[in-house]
Amino acid sequence: MPADERPLDDMPDTAIQKRAAARRGQVIERTTPDEFDDGPSDDDLDKFSSVTQTCWRCGTELYDDATVCWNCQATVGPGSGPTRGTPIWAIVLGIILAGVIAFWAIF
Repeated sequence: MPADERPLDDMPDTAIQKRAAARRGQVIERTTPDEFDDGPSDDDLDKFSSVTQTCWRCGTELYDDATVCWNCQATVGPGSGPTRGTPIWAIVLGIILAGVIAFWAIF
């Protein structure tokens, strides 16, 4: 039987299977009113209730969807902020490794 003549129940897509069962009058995965979401949590309300954000560099109040501060041109939003740079231990370790490699290459 060609693929396009197969019954809907034989197709792998579960959405098509559900629609075919509904057409036959069968109910699949019925939800009860207890399963519905009651709305945003208190944490979400605290996090997203403000329509503004503050620039980490100059303190200017900006809209939430801003990606660059209009005052100081700093990048704002999730993941932005002052970077700490390379830790000192990594720089010292790199210098020591470079010295060991140079010593090994010379001798």
